[in-house]
Amino acid sequence: MHVVERRAVDKIFAFATSAIRSATNGPDLVRQIHEKFGVEVVVISGEREAELIYHGVAQVVDLSTKKHLIMDIGGGSNELIIANKNQIFFKHSFPLGMSRLLEQFKLSNPITTQEVNQIESYLDKELRPLFEATAIHKPQVLVGSSGSFDTYRAILTNGNDRCIPPSQPIDMRAYLKLHQTLLTSTADERKVMLGMEPMRVEMIVVASIFTHFVIKKTGISRIIQSCYALKEGAMWDMINSNGNKSL
Repeated sequence: MHVVERRAVDKIFAFATSAIRSATNGPDLVRQIHEKFGVEVVVISGEREAELIYHGVAQVVDLSTKKHLIMDIGGGSNELIIANKNQIFFKHSFPLGMSRLLEQFKLSNPITTQEVNQIESYLDKELRPLFEATAIHKPQVLVGSSGSFDTYRAILTNGNDRCIPPSQPIDMRAYLKLHQTLLTSTADERKVMLGMEPMRVEMIVVASIFTHFVIKKTGISRIIQSCYALKEGAMWDMINSNGNKSL
């Protein structure tokens, strides 16, 4: 709050996503924040989170009139959106975040083929609404927003690419090679990879399994990485609503 006071901020927008949505004490935490800091936290739905991610991505990725599959991999949930520059055709928030998957599947170091198959079998069932939608809309481009996709890009550029520019294609063959490297790596080996963020050492393998499985199931042939995602979409929404609409 010291920064807010120094900057003489007129209005504060605060929002919470998957962790607070699903936590049994989420309402208590929101109440305590309001009591202690005077900040009203809006707990947004998964559908609203998906919309904001779309608006964030659309600022830096030319979605054109072709249908793209936008994927945001989080710790608690994953948002999947099928859209072009004009409209959203499908949006869904799946409670399949990487922290949840790591809790559910106790993985070896490195992960085994059997464990990969178990995760994929689980995703095949849980992502059925997505695959039904992709069968109808047939997106050919995957747009990965923020998080794990930033890490893929950073590793593939040996740590030299830090979201400048904020959107960039990822070569599919390079990603597939990276995926295999991650599957056979230990945590210690991942820690020293150039471009690897410490917080993603444990999660990146499961994130890549998720990414690879969706690519395999949908037949997508291109990947675009976007550094813009939820935060930028929320700012877009605030600006375009003149601060009059809550998240």
